[in-house]
Amino acid sequence: MVTGETLITAVANQWISRHSTIPIVNAYGPTEASDDITHYQFNTLHTSTIPIGSTVQNLNIYILDAQNNLCGIGVKGELCVSGIGVGRGYLHNPEKTAAVFMEDPFKPGVRMYKTGDIARYRHDGVLEFFGRKDFQVKIRGHRIELGEIENIVLKQDEFVKHAVVEVKEVQGQKAIVAYIVPQDQLEKIKIKKALENALPYYMVPSHYIPMEEIPLTGNGKVDRKKLPEVSNTGIEEKKVVFPVNDTEAAEATHCQ
Repeated sequence: MVTGETLITAVANQWISRHSTIPIVNAYGPTEASDDITHYQFNTLHTSTIPIGSTVQNLNIYILDAQNNLCGIGVKGELCVSGIGVGRGYLHNPEKTAAVFMEDPFKPGVRMYKTGDIARYRHDGVLEFFGRKDFQVKIRGHRIELGEIENIVLKQDEFVKHAVVEVKEVQGQKAIVAYIVPQDQLEKIKIKKALENALPYYMVPSHYIPMEEIPLTGNGKVDRKKLPEVSNTGIEEKKVVFPVNDTEAAEATHCQ
């Protein structure tokens, strides 16, 4: 069983290739709901992000929009959980409690917690995870999900062991930065080409920084505050020229 951080597809595939008779259980869940609230068991190779699975017993999971309406199948929204495992709130912090704990709008009298995580239901009822709401950023008028970029970077497992994507300020402007632990040497050109084929132009990182390891917090999560700032020299792979009007944006999309 793995939990606590997003399961890297390449790592899961390595395990399955060597131990196909021993399945992996990818678990997901917040402390506020007694930890693991979904499980996804598998022993087959995956070519895309590993799902987080289905809800455990005695809990309800909803994907809600900003108005707390249910999202349709395949539509991303905020993952919310209700049921017996949901806590009462944060000790001595009523404001924070009121912001994320509420009554289940579909089951009166049941407590619900809004996780702040982005997810969606597949047509088979399995949940897919896309990172934190606060990992959504806006650059040059485009809303970007850093978790989606990370997933594409991590799929380049021929070149990438681990990676984190963050937004940093470079020369007074926001820039997408990929921090990469390479398999050997950092193959920036090959990685960038793969991303250009998989992502819209405005989601392709403009900076690629090699790392010996990704900094972690004491409980094993990525410590984004310790990711290094971007030097103005020697790092930038490309100069991104953004469209200045709708016509240029349409042309840029057509040329993808």
